[in-house]
Amino acid sequence: MLAITAFLIWPALLQGKEVNEVKCSRICRNPKFLNPHPPLVIISLDGYSRSYLSRRLQPTFDRIAECGVMAERVFPSFPTLTYPNHVTIATGLHPGHHGIVANTLYDLNVSSQKENLGKSILDGFYTKEPIWSLYQRQTKRKAATVSWIGSYHNSSYYMQPDYMVPFTEGIHPNEKLDQALKWLKLDDDKRPGLIMVYITEPDHMGHLCMGEKEKELNDAIVLVEKALKNFLAKLKAQNILECVNIVILSDHGMAEIKNNMVLENLFSLKGVIVSPGVNTLIFRGNSTVTHEEIMSALTCNGTDRVRVFTKATVPVRFHYSESRRIGDYIIVGQRDTNIYSTAKEVNLKKKGAHGFDYLQPEMHTIMFARGPSFKEKVVLPPYLTVEYMNLWTKLLHLPPHENDGEPDFMDLALVGSGKKAGSHRRSSIGKCGMTSNTPSLNTTCGKCTTKDKEQFIAWVKCPTAGASAAVSVAADVRNLCYMEGCNDMAVIDASINNVLAHEYNLIIPWKPNFIRGVNLLKQKRITIKVANVG
Repeated sequence: MLAITAFLIWPALLQGKEVNEVKCSRICRNPKFLNPHPPLVIISLDGYSRSYLSRRLQPTFDRIAECGVMAERVFPSFPTLTYPNHVTIATGLHPGHHGIVANTLYDLNVSSQKENLGKSILDGFYTKEPIWSLYQRQTKRKAATVSWIGSYHNSSYYMQPDYMVPFTEGIHPNEKLDQALKWLKLDDDKRPGLIMVYITEPDHMGHLCMGEKEKELNDAIVLVEKALKNFLAKLKAQNILECVNIVILSDHGMAEIKNNMVLENLFSLKGVIVSPGVNTLIFRGNSTVTHEEIMSALTCNGTDRVRVFTKATVPVRFHYSESRRIGDYIIVGQRDTNIYSTAKEVNLKKKGAHGFDYLQPEMHTIMFARGPSFKEKVVLPPYLTVEYMNLWTKLLHLPPHENDGEPDFMDLALVGSGKKAGSHRRSSIGKCGMTSNTPSLNTTCGKCTTKDKEQFIAWVKCPTAGASAAVSVAADVRNLCYMEGCNDMAVIDASINNVLAHEYNLIIPWKPNFIRGVNLLKQKRITIKVANVG
């Protein structure tokens, strides 16, 4: 269970002779790099599953963790896809809030047809300001990107980077990181204060090899490891390794695919617009197919291969109901199921996929960071990718910028903050008694399996001992109680039996016996925590 294993992975990760020989220096021998702030280099490794750490192929991560910060795990925002999460990393907004809700979008305000974002550079899809534009606009300093999603097309909504290498298939990670090094070696007035680098591996090989060609997948992991080791060695040779803040992260994990579902075998697709994949969006459009036909065909017959939601029934924690680009129906594959529109689209060579619920362990990913602004030997509690924007603004000395993350969460990683996990005041509230008036959280059509319930409850309960209770630090708790559902949690005012707050952010463990989450009370945020009271 997650709450039991939290914080136990780091000591195991750091075992090994090479790590024991590490000596961490914090002395920057090029002080000019620290003014007005150390340069920030963000490196994204697409599809780097947290589970890959158990393969013990990443000594560079070990060394970074010894001298800096790592996350116990990172949860992608929903859906756990490349384009949505890279925009989330750059904006701090959930995909349902920034509009890149899938890798393929259907929005008649932008295009008359469905658009694959890997091929489309239409301006209207990307409308929220990313960190590089915010940095340029507020500081008048330079920013640079290599293949970063959202940066290599002309935008009327935000500024493009001063230096930019567009995405091109087949560029070796060494080449991308060498470009970052070249920018760091520029004169003070030309050197970018922010550099963002996107690397396609190990995602590419994960899709092709997961569960079968493990050697090839391991080779991709080692390829990335060697590139990072080489990059850090070159920084050290230039005497700037201790002068640069470096964050290595990923957008999502990877799961093995064992089942394929074909929608045309279940109901007529005539007139229906489908954005297929593990997370499939269906727009009824001009189709004559009825709501009842779709729901019955997909999940009302009791299948446990997918779950289907409408915007009204999608779990609140997905933050996936506001954008017009979200379909009339959201179909989420369960654990090992991919979804296709037609039989001829089925790709049997695709062994791995992502897009699942972020609670699924295979979707969890990584973060490692080091540099003059980071503490040493710190393990951050698990968090969602929306938290990154506040880290970027702090590292770049920018004023707070509105986003979906917690303003102070990343202080846990930073020198000088003095903040430690688990220091919040707690007030207990109890579990709701079930009455005929108690609202149901299982309103969606579809089979919620025992494993689904156990997986979710693991996030709202401490599984070690005793009963659990929800607690609030920012509201009068006397009349509040909580209840659990298959994919959601609600906090209820027992005096009037109204649902006050559904889970707003992710419930995440601060330590093995303490869990917390941020919730939405109508238009006002309150903080809800779940803690063991046994």
